[in-house]
Amino acid sequence: MSGFNRKSGAVSATSQFSSELPDWAKKQNEEAQKFNQQAQKAAAKKAGGGRMGYGLGGGAAGGAPAAQHSGPIGFDFRFADDDEEDAADITACVNSAFGGENAPKLLAGDLSGGGGARWLVVETSYPDEVMVACCRLKVDMSEKSCAIDILAVDSRAQGKGAGSYLLKKAENMAYGMGCEKCEICVGHWMERVVAWCEKRGYESGGGELWPENRIDEIPEPTQVSIKAASMLPMMVRMRKKLGGENKDKKKKKEAKSAPDFGAALSGGQLDFISDITKTLNSLPVTHDVSGTQPVATTITASDRAAGMVEASAGRAELEDLVGDLLKALKTDQGRKDFKRLSVPVSTVGQGHESEA
Repeated sequence: MSGFNRKSGAVSATSQFSSELPDWAKKQNEEAQKFNQQAQKAAAKKAGGGRMGYGLGGGAAGGAPAAQHSGPIGFDFRFADDDEEDAADITACVNSAFGGENAPKLLAGDLSGGGGARWLVVETSYPDEVMVACCRLKVDMSEKSCAIDILAVDSRAQGKGAGSYLLKKAENMAYGMGCEKCEICVGHWMERVVAWCEKRGYESGGGELWPENRIDEIPEPTQVSIKAASMLPMMVRMRKKLGGENKDKKKKKEAKSAPDFGAALSGGQLDFISDITKTLNSLPVTHDVSGTQPVATTITASDRAAGMVEASAGRAELEDLVGDLLKALKTDQGRKDFKRLSVPVSTVGQGHESEA
């Protein structure tokens, strides 16, 4: 896994990020910026122009003015532009998040977004637009997974919700593209960051130790992967649920005819019917109240069990079918009908079982 290369000296803004944004990403950027500007104006109007927030001292690289914000509504999210200004701001943000007084500074050229990676940034809302957090997102559609190998929050803006806001945006973007797994890479020694990730549904996946001879350098993410656990299965289930049931299965169900339905139903009860057939001869002949044997109706319970009826009768409840069958067996004619149909029932049922 590629990490941060380090060189001492002044920050150089010569980075070339990944290729031109696709049209869908440009449109999403424009819509997001327009929405955020409207939300910012509405919030300022509601608050009467007085909003509590925090200052970032001298701002980001280039001496940008301090920004005010009142929670997540004060943040804007966008793709990084392929220009020197964003390159310098990302470099300053990463240096602030991972660096120290004696740590060498990263060159902007070391933060390339090649290999299909994209830089996502969070900044304070218009008109200040100070970058407070950034991450590099790599998506692998062949594995349906994404990896956040760099996530940095400016030290002056930490604890304000910028990191959580950025992570949520990056995850939603990856899930929207069809990813089913998200990984975030951090240093194993960063216990507070590891706990922060675990709180957001990630689980540790192991990794490598940071070399002791480089302890004074800016720490790069090691190969410690923290994989999303609880949220991912839920997102996958939601996507499948919204997609509807399998069309092939649905068509197969609609194509099933009434006789097939009845035969399949009787096929599941062949053992039960066979037992009744074996004991049929031992049953006494039952007459109705008038003392005569009733004539069988046009459609008998055995007919229904064999599926030899129209669609409406074939969908009767199983309990009703069994009840009608037992009633018919109490009459001499019903017993004769059952004997006559018992062999065809077995044949039809076995035929459907073999087809399945």
